[in-house]
Amino acid sequence: MKDRNGLISKNGIVTVCDRVGQGLAQVKNIDSLKLRVSGFSRALMTIG
Repeated sequence: MKDRNGLISKNGIVTVCDRVGQGLAQVKNIDSLKLRVSGFSRALMTIG
């Protein structure tokens, strides 16, 4: 079975690496979401 990089995944090592990468991407998305929410709440506090 080949992954998108054209490497043959043996023992699912490539799959694990892909999952770790996706997990890191989700963490970054959550961090940016937290920053947006905190910035939004600060804006509301300055208005009110």
